[in-house]
Amino acid sequence: GLQVKVFTPENVMYQYQMAAQTPELFEKSFQYFKNGLQVASELGCKIMQTNSGWGYWNEDREEAWKRSREMLSVLAEYAKTKNIRLAMESLRPQESNLATTVYDVKRMLDEVNHPNLKAMIDTTAMGVAGETIDQWFDILGDDIIHMHFIDGNPYGHLIWGDGTHNLEEFLKAINRHGY
Repeated sequence: GLQVKVFTPENVMYQYQMAAQTPELFEKSFQYFKNGLQVASELGCKIMQTNSGWGYWNEDREEAWKRSREMLSVLAEYAKTKNIRLAMESLRPQESNLATTVYDVKRMLDEVNHPNLKAMIDTTAMGVAGETIDQWFDILGDDIIHMHFIDGNPYGHLIWGDGTHNLEEFLKAINRHGY
């Protein structure tokens, strides 16, 4: 009787990513994430988790941003055909040079401008950026559809109580915003 609510194809550790630089890898990444949407559909998921990908450290950030925007745009359109929404999280600066803050996530959502691309909060990346749950809801509001509610210091993805986040304050903030 269990239901899978969110499908998360690996999108940080492997070669598949939203801002892949070469045309061949961009196409392979697209097919990989498109397949992820197909799997999510078959599992009855309504959300597939993702991120912005990352640019190469020696290239202009805006070039990588354009590739990420293009990938997220075509995936959001495909997701629409499957009745799935993409939930994009921010990443830590060690993981990406693209969407590492709530403002970056907002910019990407605005530029893609597709109803099937939404936001998610990862409390580790949020904490590393020095942000709060209230900021995320103030900036993104109803565009937040998913959350990784985890502890940290602020780094690390730790179980509740093993980090230094004030989880009680997190819960109060979530409740204030009706999430």
